[in-house]
Amino acid sequence: MVRPDMTCDLCEMEIIDKIEAIGTFTMDIGSWDKAAMFRRKVLIKRQKILGDEHTATIWLISLVEALEGN
Repeated sequence: MVRPDMTCDLCEMEIIDKIEAIGTFTMDIGSWDKAAMFRRKVLIKRQKILGDEHTATIWLISLVEALEGN
C-alpha cells in the first residue's frame, strides 16, 4: 500500500524530472545561465524530498556547481 504523502512525493518527483529535462535541453543548446537556474530549482526540490545524502542530490550539486563556475 502506498502512503498518501508518498504519492504526493512521487507526483512532485515527476514534475521535478520534467523541469530537469528542460534544464538539460537548455544546457544542450548552450543557454548555460538558464540551465543553471533550472538545475538549481531541481536541486532545492530534490534536497527537500530525497535529502542531501541521496545520490541524485549529490550528482546534481556537482552539476550545478560546474554550471555556476564554482
